[in-house]
Amino acid sequence: MKKYILLKMIEIGQLHRNLCHSYFMQYDISPSCPLILEILNENDGISMKTLAKLTNRDNGSITSSIKTLEKEGFVIKKQNLKDKRINLAFITDKGKKAVGIIKDYHQKTEEKGFLGFNEEEKKVFLSYLNRIEKNLSQEN
Repeated sequence: MKKYILLKMIEIGQLHRNLCHSYFMQYDISPSCPLILEILNENDGISMKTLAKLTNRDNGSITSSIKTLEKEGFVIKKQNLKDKRINLAFITDKGKKAVGIIKDYHQKTEEKGFLGFNEEEKKVFLSYLNRIEKNLSQEN
């Protein structure tokens, strides 16, 4: 049976997702939330709509994730004072600590995944992934 490269990439993605789940659950961080926390750490007080766009998720998914993060104390949601229809998300001190854990995980996992690769090989690999993403994103 022929092994397709993109299927191998999906398998690696699933393996990474499982590793993330196991690691982040130790810290009561939902596996779907690290990207949101990282974005809020850099762009505190952004709207749900902007957050959805930056994470490539729909508004409902972001609303659900923010509710979870708010319940767990990582995020606070507030209404925009200028436009009451807009909700803004703010990261808490607990959320900032979680971002440190998330960044540490990403660094260690990337080091493990690219063990034996030199910097040039990593750059070339990333350029290939970017080309694949661009190709798949284009309209037919």
